[in-house]
Amino acid sequence: MNEKCSELLAKFKKDEEATSENMIFLVDDKEKCKAAIAWSKTKVIMVDETDEKEEKKLDDGDQNAEWRYLWSFCRYDQTQYVNMSGLSHSEATRHLNHLKILKLIYPDGTVNLLARTIIGGLIRQAISKVTGQRMKKHEDKTRTTGKNTT
Repeated sequence: MNEKCSELLAKFKKDEEATSENMIFLVDDKEKCKAAIAWSKTKVIMVDETDEKEEKKLDDGDQNAEWRYLWSFCRYDQTQYVNMSGLSHSEATRHLNHLKILKLIYPDGTVNLLARTIIGGLIRQAISKVTGQRMKKHEDKTRTTGKNTT
């Protein structure tokens, strides 16, 4: 990943609170949650290229341009993502695009920390409902460093 991408990615991750209102889209949408989980389990790479012409366009601080720039370096195994999500190709793609727009997933294969927390809570709640037992919260070790540790 080039230096500019690293800087921008860190900037967006540092400002995750700005996306807190977008969490409403996860709360009642199991398919979107599945898509986010699938994203965190999919092999993703950020190609190491530098496009100086595009970088110059970023000088005005337009966050949408910065976000598009970041995603332009993302490469992932689409088949793996779709299979992992358990959704149809069109649904998986639709949810992925929506998660990108909402900035709930990142082009390095990670998921917004608050989104992961909400999804984890929804999963614990669903398991508790089925088993009748309260699930303890534990540390999520997937994609906290950008690497899947499972």
